[in-house]
Amino acid sequence: MIRSAPFLFRNIVSRQIRWIPPIRSVSAPPKTPPTPAEVASAYRRLTPIQHILQRPDSYIGSTLPTDEVSTWLFDAEQSRMVKREVGVVPGFMKIFDEILVNAADNKQRDKAMTALRIDVDRVHGEISIWNNGRGIPVVKHPDEGIYVPSLIFGTLLTSSNFDDTQLKTVGGRNGYGAKLCSIYSTEFHVETASTREGLRFAQSWTENMQQCGEALVAPFEGADYTLIRFRPDFARFGMSGIDDVAVEFIRKRAFDVAATLDGSVEVFLDGAKVEIPSFREYVDLYHESDHVEHCKVTPRWEIALTASDSGFQHVSFVNNISTTKGGRHVDYIADQIVSRIREYMENHYKAKLRPFQIKSHLFLFVNCLIENPSFDSQTKEYLTLSPKSFGSKCEVPVDFVIGAIEKSGIIEEILADINKKETKAINSSTRRPLHHLHKLEDANLAGTSKSSECSLIVTEGDSAKALAIAGFEVVGRDRYGVFPIRGKLLNVRQVPTKRATENVEISALMQILGLQFGADYSDPRERGKLRYGNLMIMVDQDQDGSHIKGLLINFLHHFWPSLIRTDFVQCFITPLLKAKRGADVKSFYRISDYLRWRGEDSEHKKHSVKYYKGLGTSTAAEAREYFSQIEKHRIQFEFGDESDDERIQMAFAKDGAAERKKWISDFIASKAQGVSDEIEPSISYGRFINQELVQFSEYDLRRSIPSLVDGLKPSQRKVLFACFKRTDNSEIKVNRLAGAVAHISAYHHGEESLVNTIVRLAQNFVGSNNLNLLQPIGQFGTRHQGGSDCASARYIYTRLSPVTRLLFPAADDAVLSYLTEDDQPVEPKWYCPVIPLVLVNGAEGIGTGWATSVLSYDPRVLIENVRCLMDGTSLKPMMPFYRGFGGRMTALSDGRFEVRGISRKPATRRKNGVRMAVEISELPIGVWTQSYKEKVLQGLLNNGIINGFKEYHTENSVRFVVDFVMKHVSSRTNWPKTLKLTTSLASNQMWLFNEAGALHHYPQPEDVLGEFFDIRKQKYAERKEYMEEKLGAQFEKARNQHNFMDSIISGRLELRNRPLSDIEAQLRQMGFAPDPIGDRKKEGGSYRYLLDMSLAHLSEEEKRKLEAKMETKKGELEALRETSWKELWRSDLDALEKEVRMMLQ
Repeated sequence: MIRSAPFLFRNIVSRQIRWIPPIRSVSAPPKTPPTPAEVASAYRRLTPIQHILQRPDSYIGSTLPTDEVSTWLFDAEQSRMVKREVGVVPGFMKIFDEILVNAADNKQRDKAMTALRIDVDRVHGEISIWNNGRGIPVVKHPDEGIYVPSLIFGTLLTSSNFDDTQLKTVGGRNGYGAKLCSIYSTEFHVETASTREGLRFAQSWTENMQQCGEALVAPFEGADYTLIRFRPDFARFGMSGIDDVAVEFIRKRAFDVAATLDGSVEVFLDGAKVEIPSFREYVDLYHESDHVEHCKVTPRWEIALTASDSGFQHVSFVNNISTTKGGRHVDYIADQIVSRIREYMENHYKAKLRPFQIKSHLFLFVNCLIENPSFDSQTKEYLTLSPKSFGSKCEVPVDFVIGAIEKSGIIEEILADINKKETKAINSSTRRPLHHLHKLEDANLAGTSKSSECSLIVTEGDSAKALAIAGFEVVGRDRYGVFPIRGKLLNVRQVPTKRATENVEISALMQILGLQFGADYSDPRERGKLRYGNLMIMVDQDQDGSHIKGLLINFLHHFWPSLIRTDFVQCFITPLLKAKRGADVKSFYRISDYLRWRGEDSEHKKHSVKYYKGLGTSTAAEAREYFSQIEKHRIQFEFGDESDDERIQMAFAKDGAAERKKWISDFIASKAQGVSDEIEPSISYGRFINQELVQFSEYDLRRSIPSLVDGLKPSQRKVLFACFKRTDNSEIKVNRLAGAVAHISAYHHGEESLVNTIVRLAQNFVGSNNLNLLQPIGQFGTRHQGGSDCASARYIYTRLSPVTRLLFPAADDAVLSYLTEDDQPVEPKWYCPVIPLVLVNGAEGIGTGWATSVLSYDPRVLIENVRCLMDGTSLKPMMPFYRGFGGRMTALSDGRFEVRGISRKPATRRKNGVRMAVEISELPIGVWTQSYKEKVLQGLLNNGIINGFKEYHTENSVRFVVDFVMKHVSSRTNWPKTLKLTTSLASNQMWLFNEAGALHHYPQPEDVLGEFFDIRKQKYAERKEYMEEKLGAQFEKARNQHNFMDSIISGRLELRNRPLSDIEAQLRQMGFAPDPIGDRKKEGGSYRYLLDMSLAHLSEEEKRKLEAKMETKKGELEALRETSWKELWRSDLDALEKEVRMMLQ
């Protein structure tokens, strides 16, 4: 033993190896040898599992709660990632992550993998992760003599990733992974199925993997899958269960994996699909999409970049692993970006910067696949592998960096940092030019002793900025600056102050204006510190422009209400349209002014009219014209009293929803009576909110909620109008029809929304339209995915359905009230169908302050009920009806209905007495086949309630055959509840615009039908009157033509060699009227309908034709006069009913 001491010492000392003789003491008495018990307590040998449990830091990280740390988590209210200070248990997070990454790795092994499911059972303290795709081979290992799943989940240092000659892009590496989760769980369950062997495997481990259950292997038919379910050993983590922080971490990782798998795998959390279709959309959760540059450089490398205002930040992933501490992959990309930005700064700003001065302003996103990655520890937070071993290269494109520079504000941040010594922080004023804001055109005198004389023009986008710069040629650059904002400003009243100041646009405005938090700008001395004396808003003259004005006012009012009480805010208005006749140009800033002029000027038709929908429509010459008369175009905002404060807060505060409803309702009512919209040199904030901003909210509401009269929203009405205007009803591509609609109906928004409208009007699968107004010629979507499986608009065709003109008779077209857009007649205010279409096809919509939901009803019953109202008899009951739906509908209380799908037990099919088949042949309304399979059946499969299911659907029908595990089946089994085949519908949320355009609530469908009946009845009376007038005019025209020919033949009228005026005078004297059809509503009128008749009309044959026409028109007129409005309506109903019954067969 004494000789071994130097040997042990030599092995311990690494830098110097030498002989040290044993030290012997002559005087000291010999020590008592240690007892066996002392030796046993001092020196222990641990099993691998014991070592992992006693030394967690080496394997999973700390098992103790940390102090609060800053970490990214998903905020459901804001629908974005936010940094929060939370206390976490790293070890707990790691064991979950090991299983999650293993499941995601399967995508690299099997490209057919399409789904990954995470379920958290907080009640029982269990977490399960399921994935489809290739399962684990259910075979015995030739060397170990146990099943492969038992080996890789129950034995440490076993893995399929040990062969380093195989280059793999997966997260697993060292053979611990899932075993660490099992060791730190009181219960760990594995289940997998493999179609290659036709077997299903299940096994459980308990007591920290120290107790192993029996491996259960059984025959299996179905798709491969793997399921891991575990119950963490909460005591070892100092936890009492799955707490809120753990749930938020799991949710965040679910979002991560959905992003890194880039939409090729659908990820579900607790049955709900994680709606992250790609890494690009994931990045938008961290930052506004307009300010982020994204690039998928290669199939293995995807990056995104934006600006950071809190040092270098990154969100990075290697093979689905979240590398929270970064690593060589992050440095690899960041170094290239920094190098390119350094070059850009030197070339454009003559600034020589150190790398850290640039990197500290970057927020980088990296998603990559690395071959055989190595990390600094088993926790895999930092990648240590050298870039030369990555297995791929990623050359960051120059265009990517330039795009990020232009979008994100990185350069502005860097320059602001450079100028930090010369300028104050974001909330301080400055007396120096802000050259780092490269889109700012600063006034030369801004920030000087003459700042109060300067105006900052804030524009909507770069094109409006160009208009202002053109105008500077007139007013000069000394006292005018311009800064463009992208889109709409953040509503600062609904976010924390920190987030508001992090916003690039708001930060820039504060710096440009020199705004300082806490300053009282009612004090002239404080206001004198501002870089500009006033803010002038220059936006489009439409509803969206009004909204931008409101958001800018809200920004100032929220942080500096004292500034609103001064004359600081102005707006610059431009003409909405111009009427030109030679050198005479008349500008109009309101439609009402133009209409008034048109009504008063008899020669208005000699003017050409141009509409200015956006500031980009104006030319540079027009800009100079505007600025040469700047006082005419400048409107001053004024503070009236405290009610202005209340109005601004009401419009933008989070808690003002109820008051906003009343605000919009009052406006709609006042609009129906006519409101003043005169241009004045000043306007109070309250008046702006009540008369201008409210129009944006009303516009949003009108495009979202349909009219009671025709059941259509504006875009749908425009589509019908364009289709009715087409000369034939031939097939037309959907994308071409969208373009035609935009042209014919003066639609000013993107054609993509019109495409969606057209597609929805043509869909006819179960749960869509009872009567589709357009025909779906091609693939317009199915009930399988609720219509989202529609083909591209370039490949599908449509045309009017035969039923459409029966619903909307052409005879009504002449008595509708048409709107005017861009000085051209467009669609009517509303059409007037034969039956209430809003009850036929139903409606859904969400607008500012309101949401509507109208159920669909049977058009045959509606036809009968219209007849009942005509006859004064009782109405037939109206139950919700959806064409092709084979389930059951049961009325409940309070206008609610239970909707139930169909399930039945066919001849019982047993396999070893453990299975029973149930057939599903119908799903509830609004439940689509694909989502039902993913959310319901897969959940039952994961929970072991069913063994599997088969699908036998067609385009229009549903059929699942589900194999239930017998132990979950009894005589008391509630099949609709178990299979989630029951939903409910409500009929008491019907908000619709009435005949007068006011929003109204209708408690019952009978209320809608009753109001519609009165409107339609009046429209039939108008149609009858119009038709009588038209037939009378046609009869009169034929009679006059007959008498005219007779007068020539008899010699009473001589036309030859006479002035036209003399002939027309004689015609008037003889009692002939001007054209009864073309000029019947005009004084004077024309006789061309007589004088342009050909000589052939002098023949006997033509004379008889005219006599026959007279008799025909006279007979039609007499018959019409004897026809009541009821008979006209019944005739239309009969024709409609015939077509409807054919459609619903």
